[in-house]
Amino acid sequence: MNKRWKVFWIVCTVLAVLGIGLFSAGALMGGFTALRGSEDERILNAWLDRLGIGIRQTTTVTEVVEELEDLEETELLGDMDPEAKEYVPEDAYGTEAEAYEGIRELELEVNWVSVRVLPWDGEEVLVDTSHLRADLEERIQTEQDGEELEIKMEGRTISNTNDTGTMYISVPRGMVFEKVTADAGAGLIEIEGAEARKLSVKAGVGQIILKSFSAEKLEAECGAGQMILAGEITEKAEINCGMGEVLCTFPGQREAYDYEISCSAGSVSVDGETFSGVGRTVKEDNRSSCEIEADCGMGNVEIRFE
Repeated sequence: MNKRWKVFWIVCTVLAVLGIGLFSAGALMGGFTALRGSEDERILNAWLDRLGIGIRQTTTVTEVVEELEDLEETELLGDMDPEAKEYVPEDAYGTEAEAYEGIRELELEVNWVSVRVLPWDGEEVLVDTSHLRADLEERIQTEQDGEELEIKMEGRTISNTNDTGTMYISVPRGMVFEKVTADAGAGLIEIEGAEARKLSVKAGVGQIILKSFSAEKLEAECGAGQMILAGEITEKAEINCGMGEVLCTFPGQREAYDYEISCSAGSVSVDGETFSGVGRTVKEDNRSSCEIEADCGMGNVEIRFE
């Protein structure tokens, strides 16, 4: 092979490698956007901006802790709905809200809207959609099947994410549910004072806030969103975080729980001690009857005690 052909093939090889690299980067950074379409991309970006999430290329533990603390101290729902802090279930009973009796299981699956689940002194579960924007209220489907109440939202996207309003669900104070399931999608769900044998929450690019909950088992799955979980578990907590941020606060001390922690490119912090490193798995046996499992991909999980 003469020198001219040798140079030619070297140039071709370099260009081929460069092309593969650029193709891979394009697929990772924008391939999924093309599949969704420009309208879905606009909606998603708008909600990411509203939720303060954004798409991060790098994340540090310090940044995440500060962001989560800010999130914890901010009246998010009050900002989204001026009526959020003034809502009184008794005022809606028999007028704006639908009442359901004998409910032991609650399944909530919505998208692009905010939901507040609050305790009240009545005996029925109240579902009030009257504070949602009219077009979104029409898309809420509520169905009772025996002791199970299912609340879902039709459709996966909306054309306008401004002033969506809030849906209110009032549950009897002190009621212990068999199971509570909540999927926020790209929206915001706040649950206060829930008691359940099993509590399962999920957020895609949205937010989940659990306040003063009590559960035997907790399952929390966070995609690229944010979660703040503060309450008591008596048997097991399973926390799975993809690219998002999760802040957990449990009662007692670190030694009151057993741990199984695994990391990929993200990190898990337990009582101030941070675990990170690709493929790292840590087990801590404190001879406890309650276990915490935390699996973190590219995001960050912080576990505190008080």
